[in-house]
Amino acid sequence: MKERRAKKSQASLEMAVAVFLGLMLLAAILRVFIWVNARMVMLQQDYEKNRGLAGSAGPGSTAVPINEDAFPALDIMGNGTLYANQSN
Repeated sequence: MKERRAKKSQASLEMAVAVFLGLMLLAAILRVFIWVNARMVMLQQDYEKNRGLAGSAGPGSTAVPINEDAFPALDIMGNGTLYANQSN
């Protein structure tokens, strides 16, 4: 009887750990998705803002520098700085 109870306890503990790790993985994947989405939006806004400048820079010179420091940094641990550098 004790052996059966020990197996049930171990299974419950393993399930709790597996659910916790699964939720942590899901949260990390969600934060990476939000970060990628924010970077894509900011990159598109920067592109649209500077495309006229790139077209009038002269022949063969269409490169416009992009300020990577203005983009949000990846913050998986959730310190609340995901959108700290984003300006609307």
